Amino acid sequence: MSENIVEQISRIEAEADRLLAEARQRCKELEGRIGEDLKALRVAHQKAFDERLSALKTQLREQTAARLQEIEAKAREAARRLEALDPELVRQAGELILNHLRGDGRWQ
Repeated sequence: MSENIVEQISRIEAEADRLLAEARQRCKELEGRIGEDLKALRVAHQKAFDERLSALKTQLREQTAARLQEIEAKAREAARRLEALDPELVRQAGELILNHLRGDGRWQ
């Protein structure tokens, strides 16, 4: 009877060892698949991020160039208007402003 119990325990231990080895093997396989999936996700997200970043940089360059053109056009218009002013009127306006400031005591 004791031999029968020992045999049963041995069979149970062997089955437990087999199940444990099988579980470990499945864990290794899952770890490998998870690692591959994680790497694929990382690559996909990095690619999407790089594409979005590139698009944003392009958009920013275009907006900056357009804004610069607007500013340059306004500067040319202001320069054109300044050149068109009568120098005598500019001198008189400057004197008027200075006289006004001096009259307020700001320049004395």
